[in-house]
Amino acid sequence: GTSLYHPGRRTKEWIKCKNLLDDDFVITGMIPKDNGACSLILAQYDQGALIYRGHVTLGVSSAMLSGQTSTRGRCPFHPLPAGNEHALWFDPFLVGTVRFMHFMTGGGLRQPVFKGFREDKRPEECVVKEGNERKDVDPPALIWDMSSLMSQIKGRCTFFFLLLKSKLGSRNENKLVVVD
Repeated sequence: GTSLYHPGRRTKEWIKCKNLLDDDFVITGMIPKDNGACSLILAQYDQGALIYRGHVTLGVSSAMLSGQTSTRGRCPFHPLPAGNEHALWFDPFLVGTVRFMHFMTGGGLRQPVFKGFREDKRPEECVVKEGNERKDVDPPALIWDMSSLMSQIKGRCTFFFLLLKSKLGSRNENKLVVVD
């Protein structure tokens, strides 16, 4: 059967499927926050150089870091990335897994959530994967491999609807693509 899309309304006919990524990052330091929270400062190695990848705050508490590492380290980035002026730097670095939507302009993460520490992995093993290099432009629209998407949904839907944003001439236009 078919279903109608009603802007601004939730219906049972449409299922929102987020394509979340996860990756391992070097945890180079932290920024203490109020109420025992903190942000972890993330990095990855790119051809042997440690590059800044942003912060993660969700899923993190200062108590998690108790006894994990010393905060007597020095900033590994030159120059100091903006927003890290009050950071406490770790020595030695830690490794952790972060789930996120995608990489943003400048290499940061969209909607990152900390999933946990990795004691089985060394910081040098946290490397930028091909296609995730730092970009100085906005990332292109996501193009999904339909076979991968269908296997994730596991037959719960017959029709898949993707809203793709494409630039046509000087104006933006939204197109609705229906895949059976």
